[in-house]
Amino acid sequence: MGRAIALELARRGMDLAIHYNSSEGAADEVVEQARQLGVRAAKYRAELTDEHAVNAMFDAVTTNFPELAVLVNSAAVFFPTPLDKLDGATWDSVLDVNLKAYWLCARRAAQHMRALGRGKIVNIGCVSSKRPWAGYLAYSVSKAGVMMLTECLALELAPAIQVNCVAPGTVVFAEQASEARKTQIRAQIPAGREGDPQDIADAVAFFVTGPDYVTGQFLAADGGRGLK
Repeated sequence: MGRAIALELARRGMDLAIHYNSSEGAADEVVEQARQLGVRAAKYRAELTDEHAVNAMFDAVTTNFPELAVLVNSAAVFFPTPLDKLDGATWDSVLDVNLKAYWLCARRAAQHMRALGRGKIVNIGCVSSKRPWAGYLAYSVSKAGVMMLTECLALELAPAIQVNCVAPGTVVFAEQASEARKTQIRAQIPAGREGDPQDIADAVAFFVTGPDYVTGQFLAADGGRGLK
């Protein structure tokens, strides 16, 4: 999903600072593909749950890209966390990546954007922030936090910076999902299919390039599944 978002923004003429943690090869590929689209691109490694690492990353990014005016928070972990098997360490790890990292990056990016006098922040949430999923306790709570983080930041950073949330529905099935379960889920989606990363990239691009009067909003890109 992150690759699709990055390349869609590159196609729209935006320079890219690509974050990665362990997937350096994938980051290299995105950087090269972005450059082929005619924009500047560079990769930056950081552990996003570490405040000092995030600050160091943004120092490097803003040195190379002083006009940084867009942040897309898309890092996430996704796996089942049923209550009877959820321990404190797992809870912390999910909330750290899915929520704390978004806050750390948004806070640091906002400092730079305020100095510029403009900016757009888009957080990747999930429809589970409004419709909890059984067996995904920590994940659902983390994404509900992303929705509230979005709204709070939109208030605090107005009027110069707009903050919005794109909430994907089913884009990637859980590894343990059977074909029967996949068929069942598809039948619940009015669009008749699961989402594609490009669907999410297009939604992000709407917020990034769209009207400044739109802020604090939650856009469910779920093929209409939330209507049922």
